[in-house]
Amino acid sequence: MLTLAMETRKYEVRVSYHENAYRSAELEIEVAPGTDPLEAMSVEELGDLQERVIRADPVMKLDDDEDDGFGVQIDIFDNANGESYSLDLVDGPQFLTQKDEPSTRIHHEVKEDQRKRNFRHLHAELKNDPVFLMSRGSGSELLHSNFLAWILKARQRDALPIFLDTLGIDVDLPMPCKVRREWSSFDLAVEIGKTDLVMVLHKFKTMPSVSQLRTYAETAREVAGGRALHLVLLSPTEPQWPEDAGISWNHIPYDVLLNLLDEVNQIGNDKFERELIAHYGKTVRRLLELREILLN
Repeated sequence: MLTLAMETRKYEVRVSYHENAYRSAELEIEVAPGTDPLEAMSVEELGDLQERVIRADPVMKLDDDEDDGFGVQIDIFDNANGESYSLDLVDGPQFLTQKDEPSTRIHHEVKEDQRKRNFRHLHAELKNDPVFLMSRGSGSELLHSNFLAWILKARQRDALPIFLDTLGIDVDLPMPCKVRREWSSFDLAVEIGKTDLVMVLHKFKTMPSVSQLRTYAETAREVAGGRALHLVLLSPTEPQWPEDAGISWNHIPYDVLLNLLDEVNQIGNDKFERELIAHYGKTVRRLLELREILLN
């Protein structure tokens, strides 16, 4: 039986994962002369090779110049002879040896690196976003409440009907309407003639408890008098109200608010207003993406 003489050679080994993430290390590998080192390796040997790279280069790196890939790819470079070898592992991180722990760890690290990259991208955009910068110091909730109040006032003929329709409020417009800010512990209020009162509580960061909502509702009922009362909670997070809580609030998530603004913007003719509303919507979408990254 013919046995090939083995020799130890030094290679640069690079293991690439999803989303341009990779590790690399210079390792010594025992190979048979004139053969493809990767093709000659068994599954276990390929897994061991990847583990050696992980130990030598524990910090995942990102290569923005490469196309997004799927699965794991191993490349080894013989810099002395100018030769290189490549092997695609279609099954991705799950291929890593036959141990669950390394695979799970790498999958988590790849997701974490992508999350950090998304965070850096959004942070860079918001640093140069004038709408976002105006919210700093005064508080983001104040900015959004002021903007919604401005829309309902400045575009009362078209924005107010869309807003009320979103809440399922059926009233005959036009009729005298008054938009109020910071009224009776609420962020926003809309008085519709002498028949209806809409009270808006805006929460971007923390959600009110059921007991707090009941307290707000009691205050609103006193203000409403004999008018039909419509309680609105504006927030990016879906409230987790118990089914038996007896909460009579309408919840407007931010995506519904953004759709409302898009609809209003299709009607308006003022170029400055249209651009301002569009930019505001873009800023809010960035904030929601950033919020999702931080929460997850």
